[in-house]
Amino acid sequence: MTPRCRPRGWITADLLLTLSLALSACDAAAVNNPYAGRAVPTPVTVSGSRQYARVSAGFFHSCAVTAGGEGWCWGSNEYLQVGVASTPSRCEQVSCSRTPLRVAGSLMLVDIAAGVTSTCALTTVGRAYCWGGGYPGVGSQLGDSAIVSSATPVRVKTDSTFAQITVGGSHSCALTAGGTALCWGGNQFGQLGNGSVTSSATPIVVSGTLRFASISASSTTTCAVALSGIGYCWGSNRWGQMGVGDVPYNSLGLAEQRPREISGDLRWAQIAAGFEHTCGVTTSGTALCWGLNENAGQLGNGTSVSHRGVPGPVAGGRSYDGITAGAVANCAHTPGNELYCWGSNYFGGLGNGQTQALGVNQPVKNIGGSFRGGEAARHHSAGLGSSHGCAIKTDGSVSCWGDAFYGQTGDR
Repeated sequence: MTPRCRPRGWITADLLLTLSLALSACDAAAVNNPYAGRAVPTPVTVSGSRQYARVSAGFFHSCAVTAGGEGWCWGSNEYLQVGVASTPSRCEQVSCSRTPLRVAGSLMLVDIAAGVTSTCALTTVGRAYCWGGGYPGVGSQLGDSAIVSSATPVRVKTDSTFAQITVGGSHSCALTAGGTALCWGGNQFGQLGNGSVTSSATPIVVSGTLRFASISASSTTTCAVALSGIGYCWGSNRWGQMGVGDVPYNSLGLAEQRPREISGDLRWAQIAAGFEHTCGVTTSGTALCWGLNENAGQLGNGTSVSHRGVPGPVAGGRSYDGITAGAVANCAHTPGNELYCWGSNYFGGLGNGQTQALGVNQPVKNIGGSFRGGEAARHHSAGLGSSHGCAIKTDGSVSCWGDAFYGQTGDR
């Protein structure tokens, strides 16, 4: 088993595709993390006096769209995922920016999604653009078969226009206004949902006649809510993250190449795919999670069970109206504009002013104040990356917390 905790600079293609993408919760006695002092455990305001409409936390970078349609990104630019033509100031190991930089070009944006090594966005007319790049062994994630990496936005090669977009580890997906799902990029576990394991450098339609209201891509799994409210997932099911039934421990070969209904006869308001776990909020406001749990506690059910293959309730009994899932942590938004988070807090990624060597296995209150809610809570008003998070405050500013090693909190 590959060690769960690694120093910075450990990203390789095989790890991104098949193993843990994040610094999971670790036993402090067993692992000496030299960067723990870089944690920002209390939410801080991102530099600049801008009003934001969307925010998304990627693996080591963050991006946001202003109310006026400008795209801004900050954090690691190792793969050009910040979207600037010039090289930002350097961090200690890779190119990065510790304050927001305007995404190159003059595109007017309405949505943005930060992934691991790439970022995608939608314009006001529904066109999809991506920037950043892949890594060895992975084809184009930018949706244009001729371009593998780019520091500036590249138009995704399709005639379709979109209403939503999501970026995972090696693939991306988007929904048309009518709810048709298209995906592109890596497909080794069937995460493109077209019945094959053949990658595609341009968008292809997800199999079947289902129409979706929302969609979320993780590293190798995709989940979506149909217009009927029924949830579906496809791709890797190694730890039961598809929610279609209990699976044997560490089931490497389990995968689905087409959408499969999530167990439980539930109706979903939103589903958020994390790295190897998934969470969702039902139409009645109940939060449930399934998939990998380990000692990070990302299922939020107060246990240290290794994994769960069907949806189970998050502890606390609160009602939520939005949820976001990161690599090993999650946050959910209440109707009272509060955030509650659970999972790994090794770098202060829960925003509760603390860091813990072991995971927090039930929700704790993020102390960042009041965060935007309602419909906004389900449409990129908050995001979690590998070990940091960002959210839009009710005053329109963005606050971030957690790991700041690559400048992904955007406050300095």
